[in-house]
Amino acid sequence: MEKFLSKLIALAVLLIMAPSAVVFASNDDGDTEEEQTLQELLDSFKFGVDDYAYGSAPGYVGDEVVYEEFYNIYSDAIQMASSTTATDEEKAAMCAKLKEAKAKVEAAINPVTDGTYYIVTTYSAFADKDTMAWFAPYEGNYPGWKKKEPQVLFLWNVKKLDSGNYSIQNLATGQYVNHNDVIDGQETNMYMTNTLETEQVFDNISPNGQFNIHCVGANWTYNIQHHNSGNAVTGPIGNWQDKNVSGEGSWKLVPVSEADLALVESTRNRDLLQANINSFVPGDYTFGKDPGQYSKEAFDAFNAELTASKNMLADSVTTPTEEACKVALDKFVAAKAALDASLVEVTDGYYTISTNTYAAVTEQGKSGSAWTAKNSYLYAFGWETLNPAYIWKITKLASGNYSIQSRETGEYINTTDLYQAGASIGLSKSQNTEMVITRNKGEKFYIVDAATKAHNMSYATATDLCWVQNGNGSDLYLHKYSDEEVASLDVLYPQKLRTDTLRSLIAETSARVNVDSIYTINMDAPIITSASQLYITNQSTEGADLNRLLDNDPETHCISAYNNSTVEGTDLNDYHALRIDAGEGKVLPHNIALHWRARGSVWKAMYRPIDVQFYASNDAVNWEYLGERKNPQAGFPTAAEDPEYTAADPVVMPAGYRYLNMKVIKTNTMDLGKYGYPFFTFSEFQAYPMTAEVNPNMTDPEINQAIQDLRAAIATARVKAESGNVSSQDIADLRGAYTNLLLVWKDTTDICLVLNKAKAFAPKVAEGSEPFYFPGDKINAFEEALVEVDDAYPFEDLKQREIARLDTLLTRAYNELVNSMVGPDPDTWYFVSCADETAVDGAGNPVKGKYSYMGGLNASDGLGCVGLENNIKDLRRVWKFEATGTPNVYNMICVANGYPINRGPVRLDAIGDGQFAIYTNVDLNAAYFIQSNVLPGVPSMGGKAPEANGWGAWAMEEISPEMTSRITLKADKVFARVNPFDTEDMPSAYTEGHNVQTYSVCGYEVGDDGKTITAINLTEFVPDEELGGIPAGTPFVMIVDDLDAYDPETPVVIDLHPAHGGNVTHEAKMVNGLGGQFASWPYPTEMLYFQANVAKVHGGAAGTWILDPQDAYLDPSQIVNDPEASIDAVIPVDSSNGTVEIPNGIASLINSQKAIVNVYTLDGVLVKKNVKAVEATKGLKKGVYVVGKNKVLVK
Repeated sequence: MEKFLSKLIALAVLLIMAPSAVVFASNDDGDTEEEQTLQELLDSFKFGVDDYAYGSAPGYVGDEVVYEEFYNIYSDAIQMASSTTATDEEKAAMCAKLKEAKAKVEAAINPVTDGTYYIVTTYSAFADKDTMAWFAPYEGNYPGWKKKEPQVLFLWNVKKLDSGNYSIQNLATGQYVNHNDVIDGQETNMYMTNTLETEQVFDNISPNGQFNIHCVGANWTYNIQHHNSGNAVTGPIGNWQDKNVSGEGSWKLVPVSEADLALVESTRNRDLLQANINSFVPGDYTFGKDPGQYSKEAFDAFNAELTASKNMLADSVTTPTEEACKVALDKFVAAKAALDASLVEVTDGYYTISTNTYAAVTEQGKSGSAWTAKNSYLYAFGWETLNPAYIWKITKLASGNYSIQSRETGEYINTTDLYQAGASIGLSKSQNTEMVITRNKGEKFYIVDAATKAHNMSYATATDLCWVQNGNGSDLYLHKYSDEEVASLDVLYPQKLRTDTLRSLIAETSARVNVDSIYTINMDAPIITSASQLYITNQSTEGADLNRLLDNDPETHCISAYNNSTVEGTDLNDYHALRIDAGEGKVLPHNIALHWRARGSVWKAMYRPIDVQFYASNDAVNWEYLGERKNPQAGFPTAAEDPEYTAADPVVMPAGYRYLNMKVIKTNTMDLGKYGYPFFTFSEFQAYPMTAEVNPNMTDPEINQAIQDLRAAIATARVKAESGNVSSQDIADLRGAYTNLLLVWKDTTDICLVLNKAKAFAPKVAEGSEPFYFPGDKINAFEEALVEVDDAYPFEDLKQREIARLDTLLTRAYNELVNSMVGPDPDTWYFVSCADETAVDGAGNPVKGKYSYMGGLNASDGLGCVGLENNIKDLRRVWKFEATGTPNVYNMICVANGYPINRGPVRLDAIGDGQFAIYTNVDLNAAYFIQSNVLPGVPSMGGKAPEANGWGAWAMEEISPEMTSRITLKADKVFARVNPFDTEDMPSAYTEGHNVQTYSVCGYEVGDDGKTITAINLTEFVPDEELGGIPAGTPFVMIVDDLDAYDPETPVVIDLHPAHGGNVTHEAKMVNGLGGQFASWPYPTEMLYFQANVAKVHGGAAGTWILDPQDAYLDPSQIVNDPEASIDAVIPVDSSNGTVEIPNGIASLINSQKAIVNVYTLDGVLVKKNVKAVEATKGLKKGVYVVGKNKVLVK
């Protein structure tokens, strides 16, 4: 030791004199194939001589003799390297000596062994401060750090696992370190679990006991979070990229001494009690029968124990004994266990799946969206809690996952079109994708299918199509219904609809009988002259300038908060509202007409009020309710082509009020903003005074009698509506009284509207039998009605009965003409081309005549518009129009992938010259047009009215006879596929010199063990008698040329021969274990796929291998051997990825294991007689034999 200390002193002097003697390299490998000089060897060392330390803890050099020897040799080497007298031979000898010593010292570094440790930081910012160490819980189930104490909270059991990784368990809570909320995400808390879920890794970063610690699979390491450069005293364990020695992520494992263990035991119960108190998070508990809720009784019992324990530990006069703490701890743990056991789990039954709780919507008046099925896709709309269309049947499966089935349509939430952000979520008739329901926090759940989960994708919810997004999806709430409650909805909802219809009719008719005045708007006297007169509650920080509401520019807007960011001073936990202020010392007029304009561009049909309430005030604090207006009676427009609203009758203000507040209860899209209320937007907003004149209709005796009759009918209807027991006859009675009034009430509004609409439509009409033309008889009837009504305009001398007759005449003729439009033939495939003569692509080239297409084989891919050049084999630009039962509404299906455009129906309107408009979206109110800012021109959705040869115009023609579909096999000789379309022939080789044979699966063969599948038997595919080819959605197997002549370098083009006008689908059949799909999803484990000239087992982890659209796969559990089938091809199973076995209970095994069979060669020679089937092929040479009734390949 004396020599060692003298070396230490000499080395310190030398390092002062020659600071460049040691260089820290980026690697720790001092050995190279080329001969090194001594200095080069020293420069290659990662650690300097003082970075090594002797000690008994993990990560230190554990052999003192080896350490001192290495230290002395390392020191001598540094001195010799700078020596001018040492010879090359001496330096070479020192090199060899140093390498040997380094190898010994590294071999002597202590590994991490099983034991109880403190985990302390070695971050340099705490070098001269208290020792900071891990403890648990910091809060909830998160660990943290603070000054190390001899308490059980700071003790961690580290255990090496069979994998070579470790578990880390806290002694106080019994929980295991899991991983951060987001692996490799900045400063996210590390959490813990009751059972070991994630293995941990210790990376020794310095030979003085320093480690980085992280979970398996993570690149970032656990760090000392919120340290404030060493000035903080506690914080959570976070996640960061600092892996440096003495950095934020550097830690030491300090074995717990016997003395510390004794101190720990002396306060164990008290510390454990405190730990349990710390781990409790009260905000996670709500009470009721829905998943994620708890028993109120269990919570109250637990809360009593929690309060008693807190009070006992907080007693500054009497320190509780360990015995008392143990009694309190046992009671606390038992009460907590009872509370946890009262958690309501997701069990089989009927549920709604929504963005808000049932109580919030039904009891607190909050808004929310709920999942429902529409057009075979998952949607979310404003939640009507009595509507059974929002009910889903959830069933727990054997795997622990779930199926979710629409009670209304019977469809299952099943697949996404593509497992990437933005993809829609499909529904299908059969359940073959399992759903994962994960509790997030409290009553909040994430729902996602198992395959999407493997790709870190989750389901997100809006008030439209639901979609897939990266990471966490929407927080969803599950409300459970009993069978009796579900059945009651089937009765209650129709009653609700009848009651709502009657109430709406009461509101409409009441407005008519109470119209004593006719109002005129004074447009020359706007009430709002400055933006200072306007105020929006929860006004968004984006689009915050109120001046935009007065700038007469439809492309600017002001919006209420669609997120949590609000303008200072506008935050309010209530429905969003717009307020008008008459100004200091002024009052608003008695009658006020409101005018607004919707936001411009693509938002014209969005976020528009359809239900508002009005309030008056003099101080903007105390408000007087004035009434509510909502559609349809209010007439608030929502269509994109109708962006402006001007009130026909006033908001009536009490005399002398300064403020008018318009609270938005609902919008047409019901997108929810801050606090879960719908947000709204306007590009313009104004208010005008209105003047009133006596309505001349009120002085007519005939009208007066009809009004009195209607008022009596309204009174009767009100009683019925309040009773909640409304019949269809009640509605008919009120409607009849209303009709009697309308027949005498002079009103030309409706007839003028239909006349203007008919005149605008007339130029678009032409006779013909092709799509978007009309029958001659319907045209004649329409033209006759139009002439008769137009001749009677402006209807001044007509009685209302005659006006009503003309209105009915023209309306009926117009509707019959529109609905008689010749639509696309459902048995014809079409090209759809741009007919807009004004459209150009991004390079200024005309787009007219280019064909629209689906961008890929997934429905989530975008649209394009290009020429047909070189695309005769590409069906992405071919469309099939499937009738929906509604006139002029079709599913516009891309033949190449089987999916409808925009996941739903479209409306096709004739616009003249045989051209048409395509309307999409939920309300079919947005027209496709050419977006010219990108090449080659992309169809997009807009709100303008399409015109022939102009904006939004499209043309249609039957596809070319030579249109086909071809695929290229670059390597595979065996390929399984499923087409979304019918074929008129079997697949054939387009590449000369090759041939293609098509097969079905008819069985499999097993090995000598009687259970391992060794080959797949194929039989020649039998074409559909009517088609002569393969029906849409039917999977098949192709073999190119001879299996034995496999050449991976020779691509072969295969023609699939689509049957023009045939069926198209995006649902694949399962045919004897051969299944396919039209999405892109992770390949199921233990399934077989064909590659090269063999079948292989997918043996990787779930989600690690993607099955492309229209690929097919084999599910061995679904294969049934057909004893009557001819085995025409045998595909061996390559076991390099693993094997699959016959599942228990599978039908018709190749040979019953107990059966007695004879074995023959193919030419009929008896080889074995009366042998057990399981032993039939033992000892036979390679070849094909007939075993019983089946051909068996022996390899």
